[in-house]
Amino acid sequence: MKKKEILTICFGQAGLNIGEAVVKQYDAEAKGALSKNGEPVYGHCFFEECAEGQTKGVQKKQYKARIGGFDSDSSVVDRLLATNVEDGFFHEHALHKLQVSKATYVDGFACIDHFSDGEEGVSVNNTINRLLEPCNDLDGVILNYALSGGTGSGLASAVMELEGIFRKKLKLSFQIWPSNSFSAGPVSKINSVFSLGWHMSKSQESKAPDTNIVVDNEAIYWQLKRAGLSPTLGNINETIAMVHSSITLPFRKMSGGIDKASGLQSFRTYVVEGRANFVTAAHTRGSVEGKPLSLNEMVAKCCDPKNCFINYTVDEAPEGQREPPADMHRYLNVLFRGRENPRDKESKMKRKLNGIRMEAVKSGACRMAPKRSTCCKAEVLSSVASVVPGSNLSEGRDLTMFANNAALGHVLEKRILRPTRIFNRNLPPYNEHYSVMWGEWSERRMAIYDYIDATSELANPNHQPTDRSGESGS
Repeated sequence: MKKKEILTICFGQAGLNIGEAVVKQYDAEAKGALSKNGEPVYGHCFFEECAEGQTKGVQKKQYKARIGGFDSDSSVVDRLLATNVEDGFFHEHALHKLQVSKATYVDGFACIDHFSDGEEGVSVNNTINRLLEPCNDLDGVILNYALSGGTGSGLASAVMELEGIFRKKLKLSFQIWPSNSFSAGPVSKINSVFSLGWHMSKSQESKAPDTNIVVDNEAIYWQLKRAGLSPTLGNINETIAMVHSSITLPFRKMSGGIDKASGLQSFRTYVVEGRANFVTAAHTRGSVEGKPLSLNEMVAKCCDPKNCFINYTVDEAPEGQREPPADMHRYLNVLFRGRENPRDKESKMKRKLNGIRMEAVKSGACRMAPKRSTCCKAEVLSSVASVVPGSNLSEGRDLTMFANNAALGHVLEKRILRPTRIFNRNLPPYNEHYSVMWGEWSERRMAIYDYIDATSELANPNHQPTDRSGESGS
């Protein structure tokens, strides 16, 4: 069997911070799965084995992560490069700073050939190609970025528009969406409209990610807070990294008897339905504040919308419109993916998870759309995800729920589209700074509305078209 590779590309501060957490997570898992001679097992999927002498810094590690990153904020890149002297996991040619003074979608989109590398510029295309060179059987690409910032929203789109940049392989994105309180003013919402409009446009279907996992930092913060932690940004990124690991573990280790554990495509078949390729996630550890949770409790937590990585409550919406209508919480596809230690004598996940999943669907706790009850799947991986040293997350069993929830349309409309209707009036200074792309503003908004209606109709045949009466720009 050929060994497949996954390439990870990070854009902007948020993307790079997630990328760092992912590298640390995979490093912890490698050290938690020692070989017979006591050495960590660095999987070929995510790590490139370097010949002796290729690795700068500490020579004891001969592995480099298949990961690259780009940002306009030099502080994150500088920190990662400094850390790299110690742990040696990042290729030095794979982390770059942008030559850009502002950080809007337009700046990010236009700066694709303007990076600084000493005194010489370096193109994104060349950097990614250098990461691709050692890949003999590339399975796909995972992209990490936020929609609010210019680098994440604009550069990510620009890179995906490069012809054949990822060898036409499947792309999966982790997107940080604006939240109620973790967003930086109107520019973040404008960036999000331009980026989401690009992702959801039918004309970009061949270039945009095939699967998008959407999260907002505030939702994860409050979930960790309810679990008894005092969450840091590091904890939030560690939680996202756990979900990264849950997606890729089946085909990195081919363990647990997972059917068709062949790569990102196998994950996509479980969670995507036609154009409905924006997927929410919920995650819980096997214990909270030292108290073990039963599998029923873990499933219940994942099914509870308030534990989703997207906060469906929109604080800035008018009174009575902040919560999505109850009938909007309908799932098209659901995948429960749990992990357990096969050496644990008390292990019950494998025997019980499918039964609990079926009962959750039957009772309405996991609310499936009409005629979709068979689209709820469950898998168990026989490999507990290790916890990064120093983390206050609990080690042991965990459960992740991936789902297409029609209620995501409520977030798109009330948190992103409604607050930005005022800019339909072509108001300065935003129309001036975004002038290069302002002609596409209306088209991209309509693409988001079309996506909302298309996914809502799949979940509810009686769905009425979303109100677009405020889109005249008058």
